[in-house]
Amino acid sequence: LAQDSDLALDPTLPKTHRVWGRAAGARCAGIMASSMMQFVQRAASSTSTRQAEVLNNLIVKHLTDPAYTDFAKSDDFSRTSTERGIQRWEHAHLIAALDTLNAYQRDRRCRSSSRGPSLRRQYNNDPRTRVIELLKRWLRTHAACSDIDEEEVRRVCGLCRDILNHTTMFPSRNPRSFVKTIAEVYEKLKWQLREVLGRDRSCAMLVDRAIMLSRNLLSDAIGYLLLAPTEFRQTDSLPSLETVSLWQALPEGMRQHLDVRADVAMQKATAKVWTTQTGAIVGALLSSPWSVRFFGMRGGSCNGKQQALANSPASKLEGQGDQPKLQELIDKARGDWARGDFKYSGLAGSLRAKDAEAARQNYLEAAACIVDLAYLLGVVLTQFHRIGDGLGDYGMIRMAEGLHLFLKALDGKVKELKVQLEQLNTAVVESFVLARARGTAIPKPTPSERMLQRAHEAFDRAVDNRGDGHAQALLLTLEQLRARSAPDRLPALEDSLSDACLQLQAAFGSPDFLARIGDEHREDFARLALHCGPAPMQEGGQAQQMLQGPSAQLALPAPVQTSTVVIEELPSQSPYEAPLSFGAPAMGAASAAVLPPTGSLGAGPA
Repeated sequence: LAQDSDLALDPTLPKTHRVWGRAAGARCAGIMASSMMQFVQRAASSTSTRQAEVLNNLIVKHLTDPAYTDFAKSDDFSRTSTERGIQRWEHAHLIAALDTLNAYQRDRRCRSSSRGPSLRRQYNNDPRTRVIELLKRWLRTHAACSDIDEEEVRRVCGLCRDILNHTTMFPSRNPRSFVKTIAEVYEKLKWQLREVLGRDRSCAMLVDRAIMLSRNLLSDAIGYLLLAPTEFRQTDSLPSLETVSLWQALPEGMRQHLDVRADVAMQKATAKVWTTQTGAIVGALLSSPWSVRFFGMRGGSCNGKQQALANSPASKLEGQGDQPKLQELIDKARGDWARGDFKYSGLAGSLRAKDAEAARQNYLEAAACIVDLAYLLGVVLTQFHRIGDGLGDYGMIRMAEGLHLFLKALDGKVKELKVQLEQLNTAVVESFVLARARGTAIPKPTPSERMLQRAHEAFDRAVDNRGDGHAQALLLTLEQLRARSAPDRLPALEDSLSDACLQLQAAFGSPDFLARIGDEHREDFARLALHCGPAPMQEGGQAQQMLQGPSAQLALPAPVQTSTVVIEELPSQSPYEAPLSFGAPAMGAASAAVLPPTGSLGAGPA
């Protein structure tokens, strides 16, 4: 440094008074500053990398959506606006959590503004910002959703809880730190989870969920039967294996119940598939009136031929058209395969061997289960859904005996399909996946890699042994529906309805209500309260005094005939219970909706 300085040291000065040259001092300061900056950058980079690794592992552990699991590499999690981004919300705790995250980002940005643009820019894409944006995306998606899944809330809640186990990884000097923000969000998610768990689902909602899960289960099961044990490499060109998409590929002979537009290219690509025995069975599953009726009734609405199927009694759908019945196709295939005739079977080579007899039987039994479920769901369960929509839990409880017997039978069919698919999948994995991994020769014809991959995905969705599959979720929903429609809920339900009606009657006649309803309707509500059973209005009371003045000089018209809100017990010998009506003009006994007694499936007008 002395040699590079422009001022020489004066040896006569005391040691403590020696002055370094300006050039030497400047160079020394520059070297020190450069070294310190490199050290800080390396330390920050190392910390950021460790933070990203920890957060990515936690996200993969708790979240299953692929849009979230690619957290470490995706560019979709850079900082977004700190506004809410949604017009209205359904869940107060979720929107409060979103506001908490936005407040953290605003405060963090403001405190960093005095440190220069370099530090402010790194907050756009650092690990903390990315995980905050991931949570914001989930909250914005679900805060306005009327029905959120308990498991989803539980997963995000678990993610926040696990982040709190790594507080030392995220040091901060800000009052609103990252860890404190995550803790606040975790508390709000716990409150939301309590609301979701405490929500009382109606029977109609549970039936609606059962129908949704059933459609998913049958669609994936049909796709699995089309791919896993067959030689249909032509299916690699199909963009989707969902039932509504496969309808477009069916030949004209199988489209008698369908209004879906045919796709000529898909028909041409799969023409040979439907001429085989397995292809004909799958085609019969897709085009049966029960399947068309079940998959075509989206939200209770369908059109054309599907509307005709929806409105037709089940007895009129038996044996429609020239299409062979599925049972006939299954019986013929079973006989041919027992004799060793696989020329037109469509089965893959490994499933044509003598030791694959059990797997072939699993295939045929699974197909029979699917058509049985399509009938039970499309013809019977949908009618229970109509009762639940129209008459609520009261109507479903009145049909409890028949509903519970049906649910027990449906439960058995779902379990049977699950067992058949599991056993068939074991044979498929052993014959193709494990044999290929061992280097064992596989008899031709063989399914393609894409066929096995798509079949594996369909099986995982339909029958997942971890408990996340459609079958397990459907069984749980059926159990919840059975508990919700239990007859022992009827007394409590009647008490609740009676209390609600009495509360309305009291409200209609209360002075506070009459004072706020407005002059135009005040007399009508006061009269309604007087004639709907014992009204709380007493002559000379406050409510009566409110009708004084100019309006009191008007003669009140004759009271309209209204039906009182009453739930009463009838004699035990009566074949029907009392109808439940509310505040509507009486229309006569012929038009009153009546229900059979609890546990009865009589031919009443219900």
